Amino acid sequence: MLVAKKHRLAIDNNMLKSRLVCESHVKDRLSSELKKMKDKASKQKGTRVGMVRNEGVPNNVFVCAIVSVVVSFIVMKLCG
Repeated sequence: MLVAKKHRLAIDNNMLKSRLVCESHVKDRLSSELKKMKDKASKQKGTRVGMVRNEGVPNNVFVCAIVSVVVSFIVMKLCG
């Protein structure tokens, strides 16, 4: 009975050790990914000066279209 309990505890111990190793591996991987993302963000901040961001292009087109319609409406009311 004691041998079986010792064997069960040894298996539980090995499982916990392997889980700990797995979690530490995940932690290291995530920290390296975070570092890469921070480095990439800092590099992009340095090269973004004078460049158009791709995310804002649809918004800019939408705003330009609205401004164009409003200006056209005002010109038609004044001249027409």
